[in-house]
Amino acid sequence: MKTPFTIIALFFSGLISLSLSAQTNCNPNCTADTVLNFSTGLDPSTGGLINVGQTDPLWSLVNVAPINQAWPGWAVNANPPDVYAIQPLYNIWNVLPGSRTLSFTNITSFGPNNFNSNQPWRFRRDFCICDTSEVTISGRIKADDTGGLYLYEANGTPVSTLVPIVNPVPSPGTQIFNQGVPFNQVLTLPPGKYFLEFELLNTNGSATGFAVSGQITQNDGVPTVDDEDPLCCATSVISGQKILDANCNLTFDAGDQTGAGWTFELIDNATGLPVATTTSNVFGEFFFNNLASGNYTVREVPQWGWFGLPTSQVVSLGVNDVQFVQFFNCEYQPNVWSGCVYGDTIQPTQNSYQERGQSILFATDDTVATLFSTNISSPDNSNHRIGRTTWDGTGVLSGTQRLNRFEEIGGHVVQNVYSGHTNNPLCSPSGEYVVMGTMSNAGNQDVFFSEMNSNGDLVGFADVTNTDFQDEVINEMIIDWPMSRVVWVGTHKTATTERPAVYRIISCNYDIQNEYLLIGSSGAMDFGSGQSIVQLIPALPAWPDAVYAMTGSIGHESYIILLDDNLNIVSTFKFDVDNDPTTSETGIRIRQDGSQLVVVGNSVKLSTGPPFPNKYRVFMQKFDFPPGTQLVRTANNIYDISGGGESVVDMEINGYSEIILTGKSAIDEATFVPIFAPNYERTFTMALDEFGNVLWTRQANIQEGSAPKDLYIGFNDEVIVTGSCWINYDDPGDPIINNVQLYDQWILKADRYGRLDYQNICQDDLATTVTSPQELWTDFIADPQVIPDNGTSYDYGSRDYFPEAEYCYNGGGSGGNLDCMDVDLISAVWNNPNQDCCYELDYVNNSPVPLAELCFDLSPGTVIFDQVTLDPAFNISGSTTGNRFCVKSAIGVNLPSGTVADAIRFCFVNSGTAPPVVTYEWRDAFGNILCDDVEEFVCDTGTDQPCVDIINDTIYCHPVFDDFYVFEFDVKNLSVDPVQEVNLYGLTSGFAFSGFINPINLSPPLNNFCDVSGRYTALIGNFTGSPITVPTDVCFFASGKDSTGCCNDVEQICVTLPPCCDPCENAGVMVNTTVTFPEECCYSLDVYNNCPDDQLSYIETKVLTPGVVFGSHNLGIGYGYTSYWDNIFVNDRCLEWKPQSGNTFPMGNFPELINFCLD
Repeated sequence: MKTPFTIIALFFSGLISLSLSAQTNCNPNCTADTVLNFSTGLDPSTGGLINVGQTDPLWSLVNVAPINQAWPGWAVNANPPDVYAIQPLYNIWNVLPGSRTLSFTNITSFGPNNFNSNQPWRFRRDFCICDTSEVTISGRIKADDTGGLYLYEANGTPVSTLVPIVNPVPSPGTQIFNQGVPFNQVLTLPPGKYFLEFELLNTNGSATGFAVSGQITQNDGVPTVDDEDPLCCATSVISGQKILDANCNLTFDAGDQTGAGWTFELIDNATGLPVATTTSNVFGEFFFNNLASGNYTVREVPQWGWFGLPTSQVVSLGVNDVQFVQFFNCEYQPNVWSGCVYGDTIQPTQNSYQERGQSILFATDDTVATLFSTNISSPDNSNHRIGRTTWDGTGVLSGTQRLNRFEEIGGHVVQNVYSGHTNNPLCSPSGEYVVMGTMSNAGNQDVFFSEMNSNGDLVGFADVTNTDFQDEVINEMIIDWPMSRVVWVGTHKTATTERPAVYRIISCNYDIQNEYLLIGSSGAMDFGSGQSIVQLIPALPAWPDAVYAMTGSIGHESYIILLDDNLNIVSTFKFDVDNDPTTSETGIRIRQDGSQLVVVGNSVKLSTGPPFPNKYRVFMQKFDFPPGTQLVRTANNIYDISGGGESVVDMEINGYSEIILTGKSAIDEATFVPIFAPNYERTFTMALDEFGNVLWTRQANIQEGSAPKDLYIGFNDEVIVTGSCWINYDDPGDPIINNVQLYDQWILKADRYGRLDYQNICQDDLATTVTSPQELWTDFIADPQVIPDNGTSYDYGSRDYFPEAEYCYNGGGSGGNLDCMDVDLISAVWNNPNQDCCYELDYVNNSPVPLAELCFDLSPGTVIFDQVTLDPAFNISGSTTGNRFCVKSAIGVNLPSGTVADAIRFCFVNSGTAPPVVTYEWRDAFGNILCDDVEEFVCDTGTDQPCVDIINDTIYCHPVFDDFYVFEFDVKNLSVDPVQEVNLYGLTSGFAFSGFINPINLSPPLNNFCDVSGRYTALIGNFTGSPITVPTDVCFFASGKDSTGCCNDVEQICVTLPPCCDPCENAGVMVNTTVTFPEECCYSLDVYNNCPDDQLSYIETKVLTPGVVFGSHNLGIGYGYTSYWDNIFVNDRCLEWKPQSGNTFPMGNFPELINFCLD
């Protein structure tokens, strides 16, 4: 049947440019089709629609947008991927034929609105393309309040905007509200996985929901479009939300904000390796797209000033799954510091004794207590003694502490100290802490045991391995639970052997249950050591009888020995970590993490001769012990820290299963290091995740060198380290070069991430290279042998000790800490009669820490300092350059304290149009920058405005070149001096100047204030790749140069680029009847286009009247159209007329371009 009342719709479609990388074709077992129905609420098992209340099997919720009220109790909580079919409010509200209305909850009148009015709820529908295909994506959407539909590659790369979010919200009764928003796009898609994302905004009222009625049609009729078949299109998503939690209640509520710009890493738990990194968007959202099923860990990268709750989450993904995670962060400014401590038994204190930090006694939120040894002399005796030092929670050092001496025949030197808290007094009623260590006495090494009360006084002391001809060394001590027995491991030495040994005190008569281990077969003579021991709580599943695990070295290998409650051997394992017999490896610390054991140690490959260096590296091994196995190695890594060799000293595991290490870095790896050479080793701290990946590595900058002895995990998992810092000293009166180290106790209290502060100068971030060799492990024989040791008690006593600290860092405390607010330079204009652009600075120094030098540094450029003048309290320090100088005290080593008015004066030369920027550096005697600041100066040319003004400007379309505009303008002189040139720069991205020489030489110069130039012309080119179809603003800067070469400021100029062609007004058709075909109801269309070639891409003719279809159709005969145009049959209701590949829609008139009949 034919009718003259047919409605034909013609569309001029904008040019769409796609750049997609090819992806893997679909699985051969996939069943592709030519049409994919992606309407909401579709039930693929029945071909009908799901019922209200059911979850959509194909659409998935991928985020949970924060809302402005508490979640209503009557609504199901949003739980990705669940999307619910809900009952419409009435017959047209979010109702589209062939679809259901969906929402993130199960009710229509939800109530709360989005916290951020621009942050949408996101719903996805997956599909894939099996071969490169031209497809049509068409349909309608509805939403309350509003929504949009977008197409993405599966990895999250945007492909096309099908429907942008409608704003303002459509009102009831409008066509959009009643019928929905239509969309229709033709795209050529490479093979791969894709998803459609509906973005729903709920910003007003209580009802919310959306509906989509749409399909994807393969235009060539070849089946290439597939649904989310697990064999073909399976893809899973992890989405997350970062929330800055004001009250730290792990709930988004009043005062909270979303966190933009946070970095997150994704770890594949199967390999333990990072596989992706992403950053939270402006709404605090982040996504890991296109993932396979499996177990993953999402981990945030910390930022200074925030505490993560949590910092990592384990996620299990199924096939076609969505999992949502939230990361909350509380503001947290930890009290952190680093410094060197010395002292004396009299006041004022002196820095002439060898204090060495040995052990951290305890740390709480408001107190840190450490133990140190010193060689301080006194009337009592000249032996080393042990003292205690404490800081409060803000880093203030206590002014009075206790120093303990103990008597023994002959002098003794304390080599190491270990401590632990006991729940019950052991041998002394007032004993609260056990303190043990190694002392050397007249060439013999013994282990001592002592108890200390809460005041830091010794209340008991004994030499518990009192042997004259054998050496005993302790390397770690623990107090087991719940028995409170003191257990330690070490090394038993004779003139010819060194053996691992384990000990336990069984009575207060210092009866020792002990044994050393013959390694290998019975009577073997392998050398070895005992370095670390841990009590196994809970028991290892594979070895339930094992109570302790110890590590150390045997020969060139490390080991793990499992012991029962009677110290009998349960099992033994030894490891060649790098499977290289020329490398010597020693396990230094062993710790338990659930059912796993972690061992860190040192790997040393000694040089076979010069000039080859030695290699000092750190290793970490992690083992699991599941039932029915001996052990399963889960990590075996070697770490190479930049800047010399390294060796680990201590390790602990924090509450997040992160492995925290400390040790010595910058070890000189030369084959031969003279004993008199200065020592510049540094302390490093490092964190590894549960897989062995490096989280961070930092190196301490304190004095000329430092070395740690003990690591402690404090409040909020803060990292606390004590040890020694030193300067190298060579007696100038001794003609022989013989450097020695002058030691002080060193303390570091850092946050969980090892940081002292944001970009603090007292530490450096270090790069670490990780390798994972295949280790060789075997079991071995270890025969226990009893050690004939007897404990002997000795006298002891305590007295006051007065410590002082020299802090490296402006931490969170007061007292001796340097706070950068204590130093300042206050600038004012210096009215120098000989030169412009001059300033004078008031000097303020209230620092409690000695400061030796103050430096001034200009940012790179042509500007230089001139006429530098100093107050008599200062002198120039060292050499100077045009853009840098430093000052020091004129009368002493340190900069003067207090305030000095007009202390430093200087001028700027060649300041030009850019304001000079000066960095101030406050430095200590070693050149370390303790505080710095930056100031921008303005050079006054006598005017309060720019040197030039752009006036009488006009802009219009270029008459020949489609993508260019002509900009004409005059220049006005605003300076008191002649203006010689003007520079145009900084044009909006995507646009560029052309057609003139920049800067523009003004000829003649504008000699007088308010002079106006003649007419100048510049071209502005559009290089965005898209034509200007709406008025578009672009901006740039104009600066002038007067005879002094200076200008006070620059002027920003914005102009509006008009559309040079409106396709809706400059392109169209005229309809004529035709007899070209032997049919009735036939028409021809005359087409005209007055827009540039790149404005339009094709013409679409579509039948809108139901029951009518296209019949015969062709391009106009006799005009040569077939050599340029293509006639494309989409379907019997839609025809397209496109320029052939490589051609563009040309300007001009095209009579009888399109001919068709209607049936």
